[in-house]
Amino acid sequence: MVRGSGRVSLALLLVFFTRTGQAFWDPPYIVPDSPSVNDIVSLNIRMGVCDALLSHPGYPEITRVGNAIRYVQWGDHSLLSELCIYPTGTGTFGLGTFSPGTYSVSFDMRYRTPLGIADLHLGDAGFSVDGVAPSPASVPTLDGRGMLGLVALLIFLVRARVCSLPRIRPGTATMDSGTVRSPSDSARMSICGPLVRRR
Repeated sequence: MVRGSGRVSLALLLVFFTRTGQAFWDPPYIVPDSPSVNDIVSLNIRMGVCDALLSHPGYPEITRVGNAIRYVQWGDHSLLSELCIYPTGTGTFGLGTFSPGTYSVSFDMRYRTPLGIADLHLGDAGFSVDGVAPSPASVPTLDGRGMLGLVALLIFLVRARVCSLPRIRPGTATMDSGTVRSPSDSARMSICGPLVRRR
């Protein structure tokens, strides 16, 4: 009987003299500060040392009732300083896009304890979504009048290029393949002549 009570006393002493870990997390916050309808809203939190949010199958759990959102992420929460091994960092968790209105987010961490699964409330955040989405930039298009103007410009440029070529006398220019003949004067005159014929 004395042995059993000695073990209990030793266990109580160990629990009493064990250093407890310091939980560390900052209040969660929303990015961007003032989202609009098309913005993707994310929940951010800075934490570490004895607490970490981890990837786990089935998480995150996001529930929404009206404009109240509950976000639950799997994590680890240590009460013993010997198990506080996590670096300090900021976690970013996407919530999605929202219609205009005011929303509240409750952020919880679910973790395993020796007695089972527990939830730890990390904090609340709120945000308002602007009802006006930025209008998309207009891109100019080519209508019928624009197409006609483009064709006329192209004809003018081709005509100017052909008419600026030097005149070649028939049979004088040669290339490796033989003699190059220039267009007849009448053909050149029809291209490079006046655009409007006089009557």
